[in-house]
Amino acid sequence: MRTSDAEWRYHNLQTLMKKHLIMSRIAIVALGVGALCLATTSSALNAYPPLKTGANANAPTTSPSPAKGAAKAASKLSAADKAFMMNAAKGGMMEVEWGKLAAQNGQNADVKKFGNRMR
Repeated sequence: MRTSDAEWRYHNLQTLMKKHLIMSRIAIVALGVGALCLATTSSALNAYPPLKTGANANAPTTSPSPAKGAAKAASKLSAADKAFMMNAAKGGMMEVEWGKLAAQNGQNADVKKFGNRMR
């Protein structure tokens, strides 16, 4: 049984509208991701003071040292956050040690190569 011309046009229109809706959603998501990337980049650029050049390059700065800033930030953390950070740091140090062991004791060249990357 052959479909009528009206049914065929209706089906084509539905397919076209679905494709348009999908493409619109993809475009909106892509624009959102792009805006988020730009916002992240600009905030990261503002996080560091500009480099000094010229005659005042060796002049002392008045900004707080990173250690003082880190201490202030650490005092604002909850106990759970501090525990998480300590566990994450221990895990990172453990991975470095495992990398050293793999590089020294690995029997396969690929294992040694991977161990060197982990160090």
